[in-house]
Amino acid sequence: MIPAIGGPDFIALINGVNLADLFAFITEFMPADEPSSLSPQQVIDVLTYLLNFSGFPTGDEELSYSQDVLAKIQIEKEPGNVTRP
Repeated sequence: MIPAIGGPDFIALINGVNLADLFAFITEFMPADEPSSLSPQQVIDVLTYLLNFSGFPTGDEELSYSQDVLAKIQIEKEPGNVTRP
């Protein structure tokens, strides 16, 4: 069972994960009724929504779906503490 979005269990689940890994997970498993059917832009939209809903800060620019960029963004335990390149 996946923890509720935005709750402490969800944040604990993604602690230490970089955004490239989350992007890959969403790409492969979402949506549940038609996995692997989202475009890269749709995956970024879902990822952005999840991060925003969970209390992580927004950046000054739209999130890129470049794997090199996403791999450099590491999620830390507390919302608001996301390291950026």
